[in-house]
Amino acid sequence: AGEALYCARIISEYRKRGYKLSDFAVLMRINALTRSYEQEFTKYGISFKVFGGFRFFERKEIKDVLAYLRLVANPFDSEALQRIINVPRRGIGERTIEALRGYADAEELSLYDAVLDADGLPFNAGTKSKLREFAAYLKDLVVRSQEETVDRLTAHLIKSSGIYDMYFDGTDEGAAKRANLDEFLASVEEFVRMNEGATLSDYLQQITLYSDTDEMTDDGDYVTIATIHAVKGLEFRCVFLCGLEENIMPTSRALDDPNGLEEERRLMYVAITRAREQLWLTRSRSRYLYGRREQTTRSEFIDELKTELGIGEERPYPRYTGDYRFGRRTEYGGYGGGYGGYGSYGASAPKTVGRASEYAERESGFTFGAGARPPASPVRFGNVGNAPKQEERDTSRFEVGVRVRHPRFGEGVITAMRGAPGKQILTVKFKTAGNKDLAAVLAPLEIIGD
Repeated sequence: AGEALYCARIISEYRKRGYKLSDFAVLMRINALTRSYEQEFTKYGISFKVFGGFRFFERKEIKDVLAYLRLVANPFDSEALQRIINVPRRGIGERTIEALRGYADAEELSLYDAVLDADGLPFNAGTKSKLREFAAYLKDLVVRSQEETVDRLTAHLIKSSGIYDMYFDGTDEGAAKRANLDEFLASVEEFVRMNEGATLSDYLQQITLYSDTDEMTDDGDYVTIATIHAVKGLEFRCVFLCGLEENIMPTSRALDDPNGLEEERRLMYVAITRAREQLWLTRSRSRYLYGRREQTTRSEFIDELKTELGIGEERPYPRYTGDYRFGRRTEYGGYGGGYGGYGSYGASAPKTVGRASEYAERESGFTFGAGARPPASPVRFGNVGNAPKQEERDTSRFEVGVRVRHPRFGEGVITAMRGAPGKQILTVKFKTAGNKDLAAVLAPLEIIGD
């Protein structure tokens, strides 16, 4: 979220200079990272399109987990049950599903009720056993949903259902799908932190706001969010290259493979040369990926560019001591940090690379998660790295208790404010979307009367 918010701020400021949204691209090595950009850009009214794959909440593995959650929240959701009755494969074939559907229609029951009644239906012993096991699992999830927080329920579901394990197939695609599931769990934990006591239904309701596609624009003015592979041959005025951390860029699969590492280095070059004018390099201090949250280490490709970027050795962050295991709620440290834009790039290769002293600016009061400390702004280098001076926007009318309207999230009330003038973060409790932290200078909020 810290990376995505930084990008949103830069895009907002450059638009004031006359840049269009279509001048910007956010590039990444793995598409699991699109989630925070989709959600942050939605918060701030920045139109975008995802290329090289589906939008995050439209990906199959994510829709499968959501179907389980929808069914737990509403056992009458026959569409959800039909989607996941054989995901992962549990030997319940199409004929069985058709028979269950026919019984449910004839008796005016839900498909869930039909599964519970399976022992009385004309199935063989093996099929009945599979249906009994499936029904018992669903009932256990329903009970857990009444006793556990949404993040703990989701962590248990992803692991116990077998969805996570089914992608341990040794392929890059399988690794990408596991990364998507990890990022999904991170999004649920983020929601729980922001909305203490929220129910599963509350979570599903706010996911609907992000899953809708009505912010997709047809006028050609949108930010491109894409994997590096998807933009080969394309160029943009401004490029954000995010996730520059070991195990992401380069990927963990390439670290012990010289040929694979060289291919990752080539992809890094491809990404850099997509930028015609401006380039920003970013990373997060910690990330939930491959089944656990860990502090990150900056990419070795950044270290290879230390001279050009004018940076020194990386300062270690305090060791993370949370519980990484599935099913345990974690406390996050600060997000953000990273390495800002550098140099000025032409069509194919760097023409000039600026040199500047490194500085890091603390953003007072800007925190992510319980106990998090304020993250540093991305470190900026060179002539591109000097972030544009923020144009003054009158935020004096924002006060605790003021009612506001967001074009996406609807009506809400400001419940908390923090940060220095010009960098204030508002916590807004929306009727349907729950609590959201929004930057006052960026958020498309309209103050409404009583």
